[in-house]
Amino acid sequence: MRAILLAPDLAQYLRSAEFLDEDLRTVIERQLGEAIGPDPATLSVDSAIAERFRAAFTERLAQAGFGVDYRLSAEGSILEDLIDRFAG
Repeated sequence: MRAILLAPDLAQYLRSAEFLDEDLRTVIERQLGEAIGPDPATLSVDSAIAERFRAAFTERLAQAGFGVDYRLSAEGSILEDLIDRFAG
């Protein structure tokens, strides 16, 4: 299992990430719950689930992570951070 430390803003982003498959959203809901607090949260996943999260983040980055000028958007920055955190 891999423990992924998430700052409150990243945890909130994941809670609202409707682009994720239902089973990945269930992982988030079960481990992070609904509460939003000032402390970091930890998500524990195995390597296969981590890779599925990374694939979803990468796909979303390609769809919504850049502005019309091809500069990284605010969401793109979050996605790049999450991709790095879920990497082995």
